[in-house]
Amino acid sequence: MARFTDRAKWLPLLLAGGVFLWDFAALQWVFAHEPGITARVVFYFDVALLPGTLLFSPTPAILFNCNLAGLIGLVIWLVLKERANHSKA
Repeated sequence: MARFTDRAKWLPLLLAGGVFLWDFAALQWVFAHEPGITARVVFYFDVALLPGTLLFSPTPAILFNCNLAGLIGLVIWLVLKERANHSKA
């Protein structure tokens, strides 16, 4: 468990980075349809940016998703760190 915990310190950054790349890919997909953006393309874009689009428009939704992923990664890291500390004692 200690070996994993040493590498898990990068988890918040990796989760936030992965979510950003996903959201960026969704943005590029929408821009690829720009000359004839339909309601269907906009719907798929909103679905790709969930859960951020439930609360915000698409641009702030990307920031919300990245922050949420970083927070979830931080919580997972703290839980794993606490468990590793208990197993050492």
